[in-house]
Amino acid sequence: MLIHALSLLSLLGCAHDKLAERGDNRELADLSTRAEDFWRAVQWQDAAGASSYIEDPTVRRKWSIEAERMVAETRVTEASLADVELGDLLDPPVDGRVRLGTVTMRTQGYTLPAQILTTSTVVQTWYRSTGGWFLDWDHGNPLTGLDW
Repeated sequence: MLIHALSLLSLLGCAHDKLAERGDNRELADLSTRAEDFWRAVQWQDAAGASSYIEDPTVRRKWSIEAERMVAETRVTEASLADVELGDLLDPPVDGRVRLGTVTMRTQGYTLPAQILTTSTVVQTWYRSTGGWFLDWDHGNPLTGLDW
């Protein structure tokens, strides 16, 4: 009888692990899609479209101002997803954020007026709230969050 109980617990544990893995795979796919859509808007110099990936309206306005500054100086000609990593679920949620993720992009572009093609790697922090995945940004360059 004890062996049957242990077998059942083992099967339940495996089922739980598979459900968690399936959930993580969906989270990775959702985050990847959101990040790629954000970068597509950046490539097309669609600051308004890209700003929709900033959740807080006040921060979104700040981001838009910085994005306009960036668009005047920088052109992103190519962006490809290099890596996506999920953090653990936050329990309890912190400021409405239930999970963090890190997105690594390989980009090509140039600055004006030099127009010299450069390649770089950009690492961004994203978070998931009840509204979906959003870019975690509060100041600086709208793509990296680093000081100008």
